[in-house]
Amino acid sequence: EGEGGEKYREVGFLNINWQAGMGHGSDRAPAWARLTSKREPAKFDDGKMDMYRLKLTSPLKTGMNRQTDKMGGTMSLRFEGGKGKGVFFQWDGEARFAFNPSGDPFSINVRKILTIPVVLGPGYDRKLCGEPLVGKEGVNFGFAGESAQERGEVRERILRYVRGELNGELNASRTELVSAGLPCEEE
Repeated sequence: EGEGGEKYREVGFLNINWQAGMGHGSDRAPAWARLTSKREPAKFDDGKMDMYRLKLTSPLKTGMNRQTDKMGGTMSLRFEGGKGKGVFFQWDGEARFAFNPSGDPFSINVRKILTIPVVLGPGYDRKLCGEPLVGKEGVNFGFAGESAQERGEVRERILRYVRGELNGELNASRTELVSAGLPCEEE
């Protein structure tokens, strides 16, 4: 389902329409529409994930602007690379490398989990980031999910992460690194 990821060099999400002060995102559109219409920017407060995908030639077509797809619900990214291969990604502000020690395919499921208040300073650019929803839905902090049960599951997983209970799930052991054929310091 969806696009074949093998043709993309990078896939990511813009939770705030700003990447290293240079990259921004707007809704995906064909070339003629990018030149003749105003597209909706990636927005931090619309309840959607703004996913971008880049090929090696994408910057030649779009400059530093990313074409984004607004995603709701859960999205699954599948990786097939073989033993010792994986995918780099950023999670909780930290660089991560995901792999399967056996080399079998694996998936990373991505979904919105939090709504957090964001301070908009005097440099906020409405043209770049869109009109904020402040005042229309109010400012709040909350766990995301369609039901109270889903919000509770998100809350519990975050608490387990903060308590260090997910380290075995999120961090590879030395045995797993060696099994995957990845370089590993001697004990």
